Amino acid sequence: MIAQKICMVRPDHIRFNTETAASNVFQNQSLLNNNILQQKACAEFDKMLSDLRERNIEILTPDYSDQITSPDAVFPNNWFCVMPNKEMHLFPMESSLRREERNKKLIEELKHACQISSEQVHDWTAYEKENKFLEGTGSMVFDHFNKVCYAALSTRCHPEVLQSFCDHIAYRLVSFESRDKKGIAIYHSNVMMSIAEKYAVICLDSLLEKNKKRVVTQLENSKETLIDCTLNQMLAFCCNIIQLQTKNNDPLLVMSSKAHKHFNPNQIKNIERYTDIYTASIDCIEHTGGGSARCMIAELF
Repeated sequence: MIAQKICMVRPDHIRFNTETAASNVFQNQSLLNNNILQQKACAEFDKMLSDLRERNIEILTPDYSDQITSPDAVFPNNWFCVMPNKEMHLFPMESSLRREERNKKLIEELKHACQISSEQVHDWTAYEKENKFLEGTGSMVFDHFNKVCYAALSTRCHPEVLQSFCDHIAYRLVSFESRDKKGIAIYHSNVMMSIAEKYAVICLDSLLEKNKKRVVTQLENSKETLIDCTLNQMLAFCCNIIQLQTKNNDPLLVMSSKAHKHFNPNQIKNIERYTDIYTASIDCIEHTGGGSARCMIAELF
């Protein structure tokens, strides 16, 4: 199942988050002062929002900038997700600065938009008291068609919470370890792999050798095409992409312009067998926030 409706949050307060930088090597200090950085990031966001709406993607854009000053609010997919079965889940976050993003007003707005009752909301945030975290569809990459959850273990993806969550939603869990070229654990699964309807994009070189065969076998059993990215392509956010579906039921793959530039022609050709591609110029958001197009989108099933 591919989402036709999504949630995006404007980066009104974006700045370098020292808490998340401890485990996110994709983040970089900006040379811009925060006011200029926020203006540039908001301009990038507004352009992406307008472009996606022109392409018939339905988008909820809650405005709670007067209540939430989190530097990473632009990445809402980490603190909540809405599953195809109409359940909403609230997740335990590693960064204390990010926990304020679980705003009651926004939760009610999301429930209304997805026609979700209070009984369908499941709160996993008590695990924060035990320093056990699971950061939504950052930590987990779902294959909703085959009910499989792929997850790279890290400080933001605790195996106990992960297993409990997968047991609850009745998805098969495929967990593994993933590293960058310096041997540092990948902070979120969605920067090293993406699952679309008929294909998957993944950085196989980031997988530990003991995990590789098991992950590849599962992917090949469920997808027509496997597109392998290099470690350098992963660092350029080639795997931090997401397939959406327009109001006309047409597939649309969303990625950043940086990611698009780093795919080779054959990889682009393989992707375009299945879907049109939309590219967003979001350099400021990527540079400072350490996340890209997929991180900015929370699906609303």
